[in-house]
Amino acid sequence: MRIQIGDRPTPAATAPEAEGWTRIVSPSSPAVHVWVWIAGIGTAMILLALIVLASLVVPARETGSRVDGPTPWAAILLALLVAVPAHELAHAVFYPGGGLSSRTTLVAWPHKLRFGVYFEGCMSRRRWLLMRLAPLALLGIGPALCLVATQGLPRNPGLEAALSLLLLVNALGAGGDLLAAGWVVRNIPGGASLAFFGGRAYWRPGPCGTPH
Repeated sequence: MRIQIGDRPTPAATAPEAEGWTRIVSPSSPAVHVWVWIAGIGTAMILLALIVLASLVVPARETGSRVDGPTPWAAILLALLVAVPAHELAHAVFYPGGGLSSRTTLVAWPHKLRFGVYFEGCMSRRRWLLMRLAPLALLGIGPALCLVATQGLPRNPGLEAALSLLLLVNALGAGGDLLAAGWVVRNIPGGASLAFFGGRAYWRPGPCGTPH
């Protein structure tokens, strides 16, 4: 994985369209941004509702005190610091090469406290969908299941706070991922390939390496 500060990849020097690739243009209307937020908030509410329902079903064990203690600020700060980078790295794990190849670039904008992960190359539609939904599964549903599984155990306020924040931040951030995955499922046929050249997304029928 390469690390880059401040700039996105530059557009490809040659036109991928000449090799049968069709560019994917992301919609940018205000309505799309509204739907992204609705999807993210809805996902967070669903996960929180499941945790609340589990708390009503799983009896609490009398094996330790469940009295609230001091606010675990250290755990809260740590979760906030790692939530966004972890979200981007969860995407990268499902890139070809597991995010470790030189085709994967981690871009950071320190002055904006922003991170992004870009991949230069081709992957199957199935891998692309797994990559897109990985943060929701690993950092949204995963923490929710951990919170449910520990319902009957003595409280660990720091762990609960960290898992809850990871869940919320990644569920909210999953709105765009869910809409993008839905668009690909609806518009790009199974067996197709998706590729990124110079930070731009493309698709074409057939597996990677097969010209059309």
